[in-house]
Amino acid sequence: MIVGILGVGFLGSLIASYLEYEGITPLLISRDKSRVTKWTEEGAQAFLLRPLIKNSWSEMLSQCDALVITVAPGDGSSYEDTYLNTAIMVTRYPLPFYYCSSTSVYGEKNGEPVTEESPLNPLSSSDKTLVETEKVYLRHSSSTLVRIGQLWGFERRIETRLRKPSVFEGNGSMMTNLTHVTDAARAFAFLIKNNYTGIFNVCGNVHKTRKKLYSDLAARYHLSTPLWDPSKKSVHSGNKIVISDKIRSLGFLFKHEDYD
Repeated sequence: MIVGILGVGFLGSLIASYLEYEGITPLLISRDKSRVTKWTEEGAQAFLLRPLIKNSWSEMLSQCDALVITVAPGDGSSYEDTYLNTAIMVTRYPLPFYYCSSTSVYGEKNGEPVTEESPLNPLSSSDKTLVETEKVYLRHSSSTLVRIGQLWGFERRIETRLRKPSVFEGNGSMMTNLTHVTDAARAFAFLIKNNYTGIFNVCGNVHKTRKKLYSDLAARYHLSTPLWDPSKKSVHSGNKIVISDKIRSLGFLFKHEDYD
């Protein structure tokens, strides 16, 4: 089985590794010729996507048994181009798709729990684009949506933002929904290997307020206690507790339920 990875970054590269561990061949896809050359020299299967060349998409997709989409906006790229237009392009082809979405699509829930069945309430224009993108995939017969929380792990550490004095927007009452990047990658491999389809939340099950999390991290790393400015709107999208029991019920085990 060959699974294309469209978006080989922080998450996509790990998904490729876990697919290989499961005996599934990843096809690394990029528009950057130097990256494709490097991957090929390292022995990986890779494809140079040239979107402006006719048949480049079909040539790429013809080599895949399924496609994972973890693209993120680059310099000068809009959410619409990155997410929505990509979805419209790839879903013309009869493949299973595994799309990396975000728990931000649930929007404001006043700190209440949400599951995959909860109505969506996107707040920002970018979140509304994500919802429209999800709709495109859901119209396709073989699509799986993986809604992940705030990604962390390895070099991406939350305490880094506490190391320089700053005042955070809001009052810190927003609940956190954190996803370690290895759990996100393992979830994709798990769903693909077992041929599961549908919508799945992927978040650890420990949900602290942002104020509590930041205070705990400041104490752990001997940093100044964070300050908050309630007059400014939080940069985080919506207050909710994301429940991931659906994927757990299928036998998936998280390795990082809490931030460690």
